[in-house]
Formats: sequence, C-alpha cells, structure tokens
Amino acid sequence: MCCHPRLSLRKPQVTSAARVKGFTKANVAKFFDIFVPLLWLINASPHSLFKYGKMDLTVIQHKVSKVISLTGIFVSAERDSLATTVTCMNATITYVPYLLVFPRSNMKAELLESAPRGSIAAFHKAGWIQK
Repeated sequence: MCCHPRLSLRKPQVTSAARVKGFTKANVAKFFDIFVPLLWLINASPHSLFKYGKMDLTVIQHKVSKVISLTGIFVSAERDSLATTVTCMNATITYVPYLLVFPRSNMKAELLESAPRGSIAAFHKAGWIQK
C-alpha cells in the first residue's frame, strides 16, 4: 500500500453502482424538462399529485469485508436478499399506506410488528414488486 498511494483500504457502500452512475446532472435536467410541462398540462394541485418512492432494504446483514480500491472511486457491496418498501404521499402530507414486499412465500405476523400503522405486506420470492 505504501508503494501505491492511490490505493486505500475501505468498506464498500451498500448502494447499487447503477444508481450512482445514473444520477447525473444531465439525467436530472432531462427529468425536469419532461416533468414541469406535464404539471402545467394536467393543472396539478398539491392534493392531487402524489410522490411515489421505492427503496430496497437489505434483509440479511452480513459483515462487509474491506476492499482495496483506487482512492475516490465508488465501490459497491450489493446484496442478494432485499425487501422492497413503497411509500406514496402528496404535498398536503396525505399518505397512502406503506407497502412492504418481503422475500418469502408466507405471511408471518411479526413482519409488521414495528411497521407504521396501516402498512400492507406482500410477498415475492425475491422481494420485488411485480405488478
């Protein structure tokens, strides 16, 4: 390591590399170039426009080993077993109940014990949203 100062020993980040590479200034600008005219077209009001969010959560945490990488380079430690959380709310803070998609076949009551009131559970073998 002392012979190669551009290398460092780091823990990988638990974030998808594709997500990091896709979040660029050009992509964000393209989104708003499409989104803003649509708001005018549909005459959107705060109570009728909902924001949808999806987040994949690691179901089984494993100890992440450190890796040797070039300094300043993003290093991903993606996981195989994920649960998906879907949230939806509008500007007037009206929420649709949370949807939690678990990577399993059968419901267990304890899966929703600490979930927000009204949350809905669904199941898929990989924990993904299908429809």
